[in-house]
Amino acid sequence: MKKKLKEAVKLAFVVPPPVKKRAFLKLIPEKGISSFEFMIIQAGYINKKMWLFSLFVLGVAIAGTYGWKRDMLWIISSLLPFAALLAVTENAKSITYNVAEMEMASRFSLKSVLFARMGVVGAVHLILLTILIPVGQIYGARSFFETGVYMLLPYFAATASGLWITRRLRGKEVVYACTGFTILISGINIVINDERIFAYQAAIFKEKAIVAVILLILTVWEYKQSVQRTEELVWSL
Repeated sequence: MKKKLKEAVKLAFVVPPPVKKRAFLKLIPEKGISSFEFMIIQAGYINKKMWLFSLFVLGVAIAGTYGWKRDMLWIISSLLPFAALLAVTENAKSITYNVAEMEMASRFSLKSVLFARMGVVGAVHLILLTILIPVGQIYGARSFFETGVYMLLPYFAATASGLWITRRLRGKEVVYACTGFTILISGINIVINDERIFAYQAAIFKEKAIVAVILLILTVWEYKQSVQRTEELVWSL
């Protein structure tokens, strides 16, 4: 019913297309900017906590593997949901702090800003995971693929649930709810991967791999829904 109501409101308040918009914009002098430059600019607005925590996770992994000489897979995989938490809250920052209207009135659309943030954060986490997976494999009797699954499962679980929450809540409640879910996911990951029950976990590895793939699909779908939500904000705010 709610979806039908939104569609009805959209149809009732259809904004007519602007007349001679391009001709008018050409009269306004402005410096051109490439997509790469735009992403670099947006990277400067990303909270420094995200960068610092990514370095912290990497530092713990390297220190544990080479300094303490121990298997760090479960510690790393339990920290990764918090990296996902920072990424999700960063992408939802405009709505969380009620500044979406201001960004809509800027030179670049809210969707462009969101895409840029997703691209920067995604690139950073891809580099982080590319380093962490082989590091986590060093002292564990697991293959590269197995290590990747064990790390990515809690990461995608936190990302998908966080994105789902950001589409349903507004304001600071988003941060609190996402943090609670992240702590829950990290705690479950620690419990189920305890060494005393690792043999059982290894026996159901195929099932865990399937769950990881499902969570990856859900994460992509939730990101798509988040982008579509910015289009709804144009007429709803």
